Amino acid sequence: MKMKHLKHLLIASTVTALCACNNTKESPVSLQWEMVKNGAAPGFYESSFTITNTSTKPLESDWEIYYTQLSPRQVKVNEDSPVIIEMINAGYYKIAPSESWTPLAPGDSIKISYLNQGIFTQTLFTPKSPFFVTNNGTQISIPLSIAPFDRKEQWTVQGRIAPSYPDGEKVYADNQALETTYKIQTYDMLPSLKEVTPREGTSIISKDISLSVEDGFADEAKLLIQNLKEMGYNVTDKGQTVIALCHFPQNMQAKNDEHYRLDVKDNYITISGGTPHAIFNGTQTLVSLLKKQTIPAKFENIAINDYPDLLYRGMMLDIARNFTKKADLLKLINQLAAYKINVLHFHFSDDEAWRLEIPGLEELTAIGSRRGFTEDESQRLYPVYYGGWNPNDTTATANGYYTREDFIEVLQYAAKRHITVIPEIESPGHARAAIKAMEARFNRLKGEDMEKAREYLLSESADTSK
Repeated sequence: MKMKHLKHLLIASTVTALCACNNTKESPVSLQWEMVKNGAAPGFYESSFTITNTSTKPLESDWEIYYTQLSPRQVKVNEDSPVIIEMINAGYYKIAPSESWTPLAPGDSIKISYLNQGIFTQTLFTPKSPFFVTNNGTQISIPLSIAPFDRKEQWTVQGRIAPSYPDGEKVYADNQALETTYKIQTYDMLPSLKEVTPREGTSIISKDISLSVEDGFADEAKLLIQNLKEMGYNVTDKGQTVIALCHFPQNMQAKNDEHYRLDVKDNYITISGGTPHAIFNGTQTLVSLLKKQTIPAKFENIAINDYPDLLYRGMMLDIARNFTKKADLLKLINQLAAYKINVLHFHFSDDEAWRLEIPGLEELTAIGSRRGFTEDESQRLYPVYYGGWNPNDTTATANGYYTREDFIEVLQYAAKRHITVIPEIESPGHARAAIKAMEARFNRLKGEDMEKAREYLLSESADTSK
């Protein structure tokens, strides 16, 4: 196998691409990427692509390769390089033959060394999702391998290990800090319980359980029954163990709306609170305890007094960059409820996508929820990290959105588990998906109704900013 070796330096520029025509043919090339060293030039690190012709024909100059990569911004190759490497959009790059390209024979390889702006500190930042585009617009996924990180200069900056690089010594030191002689107790869990008071005696939680439910807690009882059945318990009128969901006694002063008590005494479990949310939290504690044991479970008699200090306990989920299917989101909501997290910050719009159907503004999802190979983003957005070339690939996290009905279902599902969903429309920054979608809407309507076409336009034709 012959090998050509080339060095760095020429500033890249933006470029347009060919028309899209999806295909599943075998790639005529393979790629290997290698991290060379940090500090190869002021403000730049060096890396390389090795292109191998895996076809039976010479690789002429009628092709382009696209890939995505986090971190690098400006890219440089040398002036006499047989290829150019250009940044099309943030994180999206193109390799194409230059005027000095000569055909690459079958089985031959060529190594292209180039510079990326910044420093390389994490293997996460290697290139992803390369694809090959022929002169007729056909796109084909390219096999990509990453050369081993087995040289010191690959992860050092000015002779020192990069601060975030997880070398063996750093991982060992971090793990040592977690060592403890503490012995896990029966009632230890996350989040930790405020107050646990042991009592004499033990309780056996039988396979057959009966429920006693006071008015106002029917929804919490339904979810508890569902959890019990999933763990293998039977809910019956003649259970040997009784679980009672009831209101606080009148003389009980609640710390806040989520304050509950859980009492286990002689096979009788009482969960009391002042609100349905409090009762729900108590049931989640009980379910957590039961999951630790086989049936029949055995508990020491005990009194638990628990409430949160922080009334906002949230998680942000970004489905704009990587789409999460509805079924998986519902599973996540169940886990949030188990950990008594009560806010889901729903980040469904960003530069990379718009994921929520808005009736009357169809382009938001028709354009803004799909990524793939495109010349002008009139039908889809450019690929981004792990994006790929196929806008119709429903298995890729690049593509997908929630219908109005989907979102209503998510809201209702979360509300039953006392989780508030806060949808976020990011603006004015990180709004590129919406901007491109509304440009497509403008182009669709401008010929029939200019006023309507401009109604939601988010860009200005006179804007020359970069």
